[in-house]
Amino acid sequence: MERDGLFAGWMRDNAVGAVIVRPDRYIFAAAADADELNRLVGQLLQTFNAGRASLEPTRVTS
Repeated sequence: MERDGLFAGWMRDNAVGAVIVRPDRYIFAAAADADELNRLVGQLLQTFNAGRASLEPTRVTS
């Protein structure tokens, strides 16, 4: 819980309605509205899926 209003003030001053926060508590992305947030989440999921695909074993046939 925020007690001093610093983050809420930052969001208000920067017209931010939502943020995506990384596990290390750094802000990954900020969105002004739900449409932008949905777009950013979609991009994040594409990035995760692309990374997962590159980790899958490749089958070599001869």
